[in-house]
Amino acid sequence: MTSRDWFGIGAAYAKQLRVGDLRIVPVLAHEVLYYGFIVPVFRSISGRRRTGLRRMGYFVSGVFAGLRTPLDHDSMLYREAPAS
Repeated sequence: MTSRDWFGIGAAYAKQLRVGDLRIVPVLAHEVLYYGFIVPVFRSISGRRRTGLRRMGYFVSGVFAGLRTPLDHDSMLYREAPAS
């Protein structure tokens, strides 16, 4: 399922950002530019159905969710948020 996959990819990349591994920034930029801009533009130009816009929405949602979710920095595993 596309939504689940792209959300998960975004959340996984967020882990790298959370622990300060900035080597992930070029990868994030590639995903957003290539799949969110270049592919949809070229598909439109060639007369095919645009793809990638919803995909990028799921990806960005995953990144933001990953940035908000508590993370154990040693194991790189997300922790459950404390009960309110």
